[in-house]
Amino acid sequence: MAKRVKYLSESEISKLLNDSDSETGESSFSSTSNSESDCSDDTEIYDYLDDNANDLSASDWQTDIKELPSLEFSANSGIYINSSEPVEKEIDFFNLFFTNEIIEIIVDETNKFSKLIFEKSKTEPSSSKSQEPKCIAEVTGNEMRVFMSLIILMSIIKKPTIKMYFSSNPILSTPFFSSVMSRNRFLEILKCLHFTSKPDAKKLEKVNLVLEKLIKNFRALYIPEREISVDESLFPWKGRLGFRQYIPSKRSRYGIKIYKLCDSNSGYIWNCLVYTGKDTELTEPGALYGERVVKTLLADLENKGYNLYLDRFFVSPELAIHLLQKNTNMCGTVQRNRKGMPKDLPSHFQNDCIVAFQKEGINVIGYKDKKKDVIMLTTFHGKGLIPTGKKNRKTGEDIKKPHCVVDYNKYMGGVDTGDSIMHHYPAFRKTVKWYRKLFFGFLDMVLLNSNILFCKQKGIKMSSLQFRTNVVQQIIERYKETKPKKVPTACTFATPLRLTGRHFPNLYVDANGKKSRRECFVCKKSSLKGRKRKLTFYECKTCNVGLCPGQCFEMYHNLQNF
Repeated sequence: MAKRVKYLSESEISKLLNDSDSETGESSFSSTSNSESDCSDDTEIYDYLDDNANDLSASDWQTDIKELPSLEFSANSGIYINSSEPVEKEIDFFNLFFTNEIIEIIVDETNKFSKLIFEKSKTEPSSSKSQEPKCIAEVTGNEMRVFMSLIILMSIIKKPTIKMYFSSNPILSTPFFSSVMSRNRFLEILKCLHFTSKPDAKKLEKVNLVLEKLIKNFRALYIPEREISVDESLFPWKGRLGFRQYIPSKRSRYGIKIYKLCDSNSGYIWNCLVYTGKDTELTEPGALYGERVVKTLLADLENKGYNLYLDRFFVSPELAIHLLQKNTNMCGTVQRNRKGMPKDLPSHFQNDCIVAFQKEGINVIGYKDKKKDVIMLTTFHGKGLIPTGKKNRKTGEDIKKPHCVVDYNKYMGGVDTGDSIMHHYPAFRKTVKWYRKLFFGFLDMVLLNSNILFCKQKGIKMSSLQFRTNVVQQIIERYKETKPKKVPTACTFATPLRLTGRHFPNLYVDANGKKSRRECFVCKKSSLKGRKRKLTFYECKTCNVGLCPGQCFEMYHNLQNF
């Protein structure tokens, strides 16, 4: 049974202090001075545990605000890399998260699923026009990494459909994609991409095996700095899904909700939790849902003196008490109707007036920001005002706000910082299966975290665009399996530049430097001459098409329609 907190009056505390040492509770807080007010040693005893303690009461709040004791930060923040291979390039940091173990899981499950599709297609009735189904070749680890590099590259080069990336139309063509992987092969891997062989997998079980290992790597490779924040993020998804959420305030509105714990300064995603309805794995049932989310995400960072920033969905006096027991500070906005809030809290605040209440290490501070009332709950801020760095346009005086409001505005945006970076180059593509799209969303998180670690390790700044470009290039260089070049065939589309400039026929030479032949584009496509396949030793290097010298060469470069 979890122990609860019992708060004693000053007379009871004095009585306990006069008793024997065996009956006296010890405080888990260190008393360091603050410039706002003085505090008596007797008022620093907050955390007395008792199985028979009553619920947090809303009637014992005091308006006499005293100094709150500060907590000592004991976590060793920084990067922790345990790798036998040197970690220097961008791809090395990317591979710290997408380890060989994770790639092997994806490859094995994808190959199993492709065989399952093949066996199923053989038993299904087929029409006379359809071809006999073929089992695709097994995917290798290197090929899977190359496939992921193309997914990343698609986040930079935007096209409406996947097939356009492999189009030979000169207006749309991006030859790099076809040189790395054929269109059919890419679509085959995308279709068979799978993460579990469990036949009755439900909800997050379809991808959870990979996600758990990625989150484990998030937590193992970096320890956050003192300021951390927890907030929700919405991964866009409009299809049918039992745990799809609708949040009007979000840009996407419909999607999969993910709770994230991030480093406030860098935006590094240290831990996250995917909301799946009543099946969401949360610790300590019975409390408010937001409190359980915070306790689950923060489990491994307790008792280290962190400063945690939250919004009003998570904040409550009961959670503040729990975190103080775990040697963790908390600051955030709070709803005035939360259980345990002061009863004397005004319904409206006056300008230039701060309302403050204190109880057992918790301060509730009311403040009017322009036209909106703001209520803050904090365990390590006083009610003093500090400059915000801005000046009043009329008077020229410094604009001041409560210390907790300034820190909240400064450190609460850890989740939003990472989301704004990923929003510019999202790796996910439109797909029928929600778990594949969610996997691509975690691929974006891996790129964000690996970029942050790379910049911290090297002491430099690198944009997300440059980092993604470097990762793609290095994956292709390291994992692309070289194959003999095929003899180029006639282009499918005629380039519009054929009617401009100067063009000359040249003998075609293959990759080995030997004289060879190509298909004549005009002979194959022309309706005037009659379509037929014909090989020729000549080509137009400028247009990169095979052409018969003479009539075909002249028709191609002079006629709009031939």
